[in-house]
Amino acid sequence: MQINTPLLQMSDNWFDRIIMCITLPISTPACRSVWEAVMYASAALGLILACWFAWKAIDYRTKHAAGTRIRQERDSVAAQSTKREHKRTEPVDIAADVTDPHLAKKIRQELEQQRIKNLRG
Repeated sequence: MQINTPLLQMSDNWFDRIIMCITLPISTPACRSVWEAVMYASAALGLILACWFAWKAIDYRTKHAAGTRIRQERDSVAAQSTKREHKRTEPVDIAADVTDPHLAKKIRQELEQQRIKNLRG
């Protein structure tokens, strides 16, 4: 109990001063320290709240921008894969009309290379 006694007395004195200053006009010289403490505490609380609000706004905007970029990337990847799937493909036996077997073989090889290149992207 001896340890808490000075602390309790100090808090009791501050409480009494606050009650006294609330009842007196703000311009009272004896209450200047109380109103300065209230003013500084209010300013600190306002600054903390303003910083928190700014941080949340910036955080929201960065998350929103990241989500937008991811959505655009997904759309572009989906669009590319859809284009690849629905691309008009040449008939497999396009070289059937060619009478020269060597030329038909070269045409088939070239078509196969183009198909592999298109699949890779």
